[in-house]
Amino acid sequence: MRHLLNVKTLSIIGMQKNVGKTTVLNHILKELSDKKIGLTSIGRDGEKEDSVYFVSKPRVYLKKGTIVATTSEAIKNSTSSLKVLYKTNMNTPMGLVHIAEVISDGFTDLAGPSFNQQVKDVLSLIEDEVDIFIVDGAFSRKQIASNHLMEATILVTGASYDKDIKKTVDDTYTIYKLLTLPTINSKRVKDLISNHAVSIIDKFDEVFTFDLESVLGSKEEIVSRLDKTSKYLIINGALTIELVNQLIRKRQKLDELTIIIKDGTKAFLDHDSYINLQKIGVNILVINNINLVCLTYNPYSPLGYEYDDYLFREMLEKKIDLPIYNVLKVRGENCE
Repeated sequence: MRHLLNVKTLSIIGMQKNVGKTTVLNHILKELSDKKIGLTSIGRDGEKEDSVYFVSKPRVYLKKGTIVATTSEAIKNSTSSLKVLYKTNMNTPMGLVHIAEVISDGFTDLAGPSFNQQVKDVLSLIEDEVDIFIVDGAFSRKQIASNHLMEATILVTGASYDKDIKKTVDDTYTIYKLLTLPTINSKRVKDLISNHAVSIIDKFDEVFTFDLESVLGSKEEIVSRLDKTSKYLIINGALTIELVNQLIRKRQKLDELTIIIKDGTKAFLDHDSYINLQKIGVNILVINNINLVCLTYNPYSPLGYEYDDYLFREMLEKKIDLPIYNVLKVRGENCE
């Protein structure tokens, strides 16, 4: 896996709690033990027990010299010794975020900033001090994968996502497709998406813009302006299931429409809505790509059930064109 990690910034995103994200993080920390590492978490990680399901979790083990962005409360819960280098004004439910250096090896609680801008601020504080900066990110905060923040991203899926293996594979495939959407390189489109909530370009190159406070509450108004001459629907914001459903209802009045969003993290679609959009011939392009470097999976759920490892991997490999690793075997020869 190390050959995938030759980047300055890396995010790890889990499809669900307890899919094995912390196991992946610990493996990466070992792989990069010769590097100066900076680390934070959006949300909390490294605690002994999951706060939702009350099951034991692997803890995050950090070596001396690692730089972390974590809270004062998390520092108290760590077995590693940490020296606070800088106190930020970023407030979280677990206190203010501190920039600290590990001065003796041990388990470390991570409870970092809550917002992308705060992650950028943390990176700016420590980027000159580290070889690689890693963000342990919850799926609900997948926007951290945006390429203006992270050079590379690892997606983690597993049995804890759902008891139904097919649903887990289908939804993992959908997220993979959304995070790796093709890009469009057009200054005109970039200008429109930067300056307007929604824009429509028709086949005659005419432009219609909506200056809306929110795309979410205006889906009917937006879709009502589309017809067979509409070429691009450009959205500065979220592409939602509700908007897709409106497009599906109007499919007879559309012809080769392409939706453009900033990046794949702006697409909040489930498997059915993504497939239905394809069926009516609507494509999605993005301004900025996301460098998804691999998929890791965990066939076991801490809730007491598991998938057949071979079947799970086979189903994922049929759909997803990425290096795929079992998180519990990631140190095996087949993963080096």
